[in-house]
Amino acid sequence: MIHITQDSHLGKYKIPDECKKNVLVDVGANTGNFTISQIGKFDLIHFYEPYLPCFETVKTRLGDSQNVFGFNEAVYSEDNLKIPMMCHTNRDAGSNALKTEELNDHWTDELESVTTVSFETILKRVGGHINYLKIDCETSEYKFLLNKNLKDVDYIGIELHWQMGEEKYKDLINHIRKTHTSNDNIEFKSEFNKEVLFKNKNL
Repeated sequence: MIHITQDSHLGKYKIPDECKKNVLVDVGANTGNFTISQIGKFDLIHFYEPYLPCFETVKTRLGDSQNVFGFNEAVYSEDNLKIPMMCHTNRDAGSNALKTEELNDHWTDELESVTTVSFETILKRVGGHINYLKIDCETSEYKFLLNKNLKDVDYIGIELHWQMGEEKYKDLINHIRKTHTSNDNIEFKSEFNKEVLFKNKNL
């Protein structure tokens, strides 16, 4: 059985005061804590959650919010692929991940397949610019962001997952640093995920 909870520790990503509150994209919404905390603060919010029970939980919690739009899709390098999800051994719904080579043996049970969506499509859906991009997608950040042009994103609040391995972890950080900077100490550490805030160099 997979556990769906609304844990208070989820969804606490730092948004700088100077961040313009126009467009927020929440990748890996889980049960919606972060999305819901930002209603009324941003003009437009898009959230992405691939695990259907969690997606439906967010929709129910949102009620009739007029500026929030949800997508039951998994982020990836390409659009419209069908890829199975895997459940983490902790059975937490927020730890479901796409079945890719970035996963290790902490993910064991295969779940239903989900449809993928690319960074380019997500950017296009909000009009070509994102003021704050929050990402918590259980190693899919690698396929989602690597080799993508991130110049039209002001801030990226991301959880980097050690399970993708040290080489890919560092490759992704180096790619993001082509367009963004961070004051955080970002060192790879086994068994330890790291939440990092990146700021566009042009700001």
